Amino acid sequence: MRLAQLIDLDELALRVVVPAGLTRRVRWVYTTDLRDPARYMAGGELVLTSLSWYRGAADAGTFVASLCRARAAGLVAGLAEHGEMPAGLVQACRAEGLALLTVPVQTSFNFLTETVIRLLLRERRRHADLTAELVGSGTEPDPDRLVSLVAAGAGGCLQLTPAGLVLRSQPGPAGPALRASAWRAGIDAPGLPVTVSVGDTPHTVVPILAQDAGRLTGYLVVPGESTDWPDDLAATVEVTVDALGAVAPAAPDRRGDALHELASAPAAEFGAGDERPPAPGDATTGAVPAARVDAPELPETVVVLRAGLTGPATPTAVARRILAELPGGPAATVAHPDGTVTGYLPAGTDPTAAVLDRLDWYRTALAAGDRLRVGISEPARVDTGLPAARSAADSAYGWTERGTGRLTVAARQAVGSRQLLLGLVPEPARSAHRDRWLAPLLAHDRVHGSDLVPTLAAFLDRSGSWRDTAAALHVHVNTVRYRLRQAERLIGRPLRTERDRLDLHLAMDLWRDDPPARP
Repeated sequence: MRLAQLIDLDELALRVVVPAGLTRRVRWVYTTDLRDPARYMAGGELVLTSLSWYRGAADAGTFVASLCRARAAGLVAGLAEHGEMPAGLVQACRAEGLALLTVPVQTSFNFLTETVIRLLLRERRRHADLTAELVGSGTEPDPDRLVSLVAAGAGGCLQLTPAGLVLRSQPGPAGPALRASAWRAGIDAPGLPVTVSVGDTPHTVVPILAQDAGRLTGYLVVPGESTDWPDDLAATVEVTVDALGAVAPAAPDRRGDALHELASAPAAEFGAGDERPPAPGDATTGAVPAARVDAPELPETVVVLRAGLTGPATPTAVARRILAELPGGPAATVAHPDGTVTGYLPAGTDPTAAVLDRLDWYRTALAAGDRLRVGISEPARVDTGLPAARSAADSAYGWTERGTGRLTVAARQAVGSRQLLLGLVPEPARSAHRDRWLAPLLAHDRVHGSDLVPTLAAFLDRSGSWRDTAAALHVHVNTVRYRLRQAERLIGRPLRTERDRLDLHLAMDLWRDDPPARP
């Protein structure tokens, strides 16, 4: 129920003092005279207060800020004690954008509370009827149908996994900017809906929580701000989120702990050649009986990963989700006291290429100040090579700590590669080299729409072949020649030999690794 619907009820006689946020939804009623009641609120409450806490404008600022922090729907102030509305309270509500209402002194808070609760219960019965209608009589809801219903009402709908993978997108594929922005906004507002704008279009990101223990299982991204949704759409979104939470995958099992104990076991259990010192941040772990190796739930071969993330509100939890959803998974994960995470990814064949491809998305999905670092081992047998693989992952992770971009990944077999070496270059030097070669081309493209940078990238990726570049871009060979002559003129360097192109190769790699920050 929306706040405006309560204002329209003659029996309540609510009077609007500050008309802000009147389309907000009311979830419950809460009466308080505490100066800072946020800790006792869950969000969506219509707050009733007698103002006995008010002594001056500073008190009003504290009280209203607390309500906004708890995402209150609105405030009803009784005037029986003060006789008139305090100016400091009006000013604080206006400043924070919180609806401020009052009622006649003859209207009791008890009557107001009973009336609102009765209306909310009636609304919930309608919600239950809608749930039965949308979900149907089957044993499980149909997620595809529910997402389609939301898309039909809102003009689109996107369902993401906790790590940002696209599960469903209606009516067509989601744009990369929306996917990245929605996921990044979601991880910074754990458990709460949040609004994110892509261009001029706002979208609401709603967390999907498993019904077993409130565990995050993904995000539903719906066009528009939730406060502006029609009631039918809002109810459909709520039913869909509940239903998706009911069919969410089961919580991760304890394979991660078992594998980590084996990887941390004394060298005697695996042979002297596999001895490894404890990794930084590890908790002390005892030996594990060899019989654990034969446990049926453990894979025969795994790739070990060590990851660290900085920037989001809950970096360790987000890093675990990223590792858990890598190709070949789900990976079993274990968190360390230093905030890093070790993952054990089942690997019938070497998944490194697929893992690197998946991780590459986070270069643009993460915010400019975020840093994700991942070290990857080669595949190893659980019964004989797990400690050595974990040591390799830890060693590769140590290399990544020298990187400066949003994403630095080191596969054990790739230590010494060009990408890794570039990751070790300080940011000022990276930026200087990138801007020296590409800034003139990027500026020209922005003004003239000339596509010099995409053409140059395609040309370099195809070893300087004019014909292959033209075919890849679906343009005539003469168009490629013209664009590259323009590029040569702007950068003051010919592109005839591989030596001439080397600096541009490196600049292009740096540009791809460090794209412009998203707004």
